[in-house]
Amino acid sequence: MKLLILGGAGAMGAHASPELIASGRFDQIVIADVDLAKARQLAVIWGLTPEAATALDAADEAALRRLMAGQPAVVVNALPKAFTLNVARAAMATANLRVIDLSSLSPELRALEAEARAAGVTYVAGCGSSSGLTNMMAKHGARQMTEIESIEISFASFRSIALSPASIHGVFWEFGPDSVRGYVAGGEYKQVELWAEAKEIEFPQPYGRLTVYAVPHSEPRTLSRNLGARRVIVRGTFTPKVMRLMRTLVEYGFFAPGPVTINSTDLARRELIWQYLAQVPEANQEPVWGYALHVEVTGLVSGQRLRRTLWTTHPSSEQPGWSGSDAWAKCVALPLVAGSLLLAEGNYTGTGIDAPEAFLPAMPFLTELETRGLRVHEEIEELGER
Repeated sequence: MKLLILGGAGAMGAHASPELIASGRFDQIVIADVDLAKARQLAVIWGLTPEAATALDAADEAALRRLMAGQPAVVVNALPKAFTLNVARAAMATANLRVIDLSSLSPELRALEAEARAAGVTYVAGCGSSSGLTNMMAKHGARQMTEIESIEISFASFRSIALSPASIHGVFWEFGPDSVRGYVAGGEYKQVELWAEAKEIEFPQPYGRLTVYAVPHSEPRTLSRNLGARRVIVRGTFTPKVMRLMRTLVEYGFFAPGPVTINSTDLARRELIWQYLAQVPEANQEPVWGYALHVEVTGLVSGQRLRRTLWTTHPSSEQPGWSGSDAWAKCVALPLVAGSLLLAEGNYTGTGIDAPEAFLPAMPFLTELETRGLRVHEEIEELGER
């Protein structure tokens, strides 16, 4: 059984790759990365030969097709979001592949659904933390429900704003004023303003009680479609330090479209602050790192209204491999690992392009995570007859 990991030595791939290798479920593993020297070095550390690594320019669709022509059992895409459509098109040109991706299900990717079905491709999009694990927690919480009234997802993403170049843009997307954010109710998407739908959530320690806000995630659209939930919303927050910064940047107009002039040179406001954050050490410092998820599913089971509340915990920073930025990265990468292993063993259904809940079973997915230290807990509240 062959596994191909795209971006296998990158920020997320470097956390997913060793877990997939250690699973022992693959006969051959290929680590494709733009940094071949790093990929070869890591391959040896992880117990492979240097030849297991190969160079990849993900902007080259022909190169992606050549890699996939070896018919790997699973293609794991840990590349930045900018390359998602290239990977999807290459997979459909190859046909009959199983692909899993960290990047959320975008409208552009979803538009390739019919083409993927025709090619016999199963493309699991957005199998990170949120989206990804949140979808599977919601699916588990909705089990046996004949009617799903609501799914409310909350997350606390504790990392520095400048963990990587892409991470800055990620925070800008979540809490910038020009993103489209909202929720699904009654089959319609209801757009809301920045800082709307605020709610306080008691996350487990070391996170504590935090205020979360509506964010522009894909889960409302996919969970309402795939599970039939009448109302779905995703709220989130970053560290208090990051949230204070974003409020200040918005208040002082750093996301406005017009440029600012410095020494007779016009600079885009967003680019100015992005360059600053990418260079100063203060933007990459946080005392607590990790990821906490909280999902509430309310619906009917045998005529009774129930609310199932699910939440995650992970090992403390004193545990090997869970200190500093590793804790946050593992919370994102381990759901990608769990989904990859289910695809490899054939524990999935259907073809096309969709979110994890459309293809993968919830309980085996959560079990794979628990064996790696990322646990999902559940509490059930009976709300009486409807």
